[in-house]
Amino acid sequence: MSETDTYYRYREDRVLLSWSQISRPTASACWIHLTGAQVEMLRNMTQYLNRPNTYVWEYEIDKYLTPNADNFDDIQAQVANLEEKLMGNENTLWGFAEEWDEDLGGTATGATYEESSSAVPAGEVWVLQACSIRNNTRAMTGVSIDISRGSGASVFLAYAANVAQFAPLLAGGMYALVTGDLVNLYAGATQAGDVIKAGVVGYKMAIPT
Repeated sequence: MSETDTYYRYREDRVLLSWSQISRPTASACWIHLTGAQVEMLRNMTQYLNRPNTYVWEYEIDKYLTPNADNFDDIQAQVANLEEKLMGNENTLWGFAEEWDEDLGGTATGATYEESSSAVPAGEVWVLQACSIRNNTRAMTGVSIDISRGSGASVFLAYAANVAQFAPLLAGGMYALVTGDLVNLYAGATQAGDVIKAGVVGYKMAIPT
């Protein structure tokens, strides 16, 4: 580092963040649910993220070195992105509404079993986290799970040519469903009276209209 390096002395009331935590984070990207109060707390805490003396490039015994101007520019870009998310924009979804837990199981009435979830109503976004189907009576063939978009497109999440009795076909992930979208389950080689266990889990979000 150069003669123009900036050092600060430690203070008990100052929370420090290491540059390595920004450049090589150990945390993974995630989806979280925050209360309104928690959002307000984070909005105010971002004020500290714009201060150079919040960050440590190198720790020393009685003082610490802050990142240089180029590295701090990188930090500010990330802080600006965080502030935009916390302040809300057209690409940010707010408003956790409720859990989405829908039973799609039942009794087969013939050679195939087909069932669909409720369609997403206007003004909401539902997040699909997992769905499954299994036959407790016999094996199934040509089993599939897909999302039908309101636009008419289909997105296949899982398929198996053969699924043993009691074995589920599973699909998991984070899929955003919008107006008119729904989840479809299909299984072949069923017979009338077969006991089918199936369902979807996720959560619903209300968005401004």
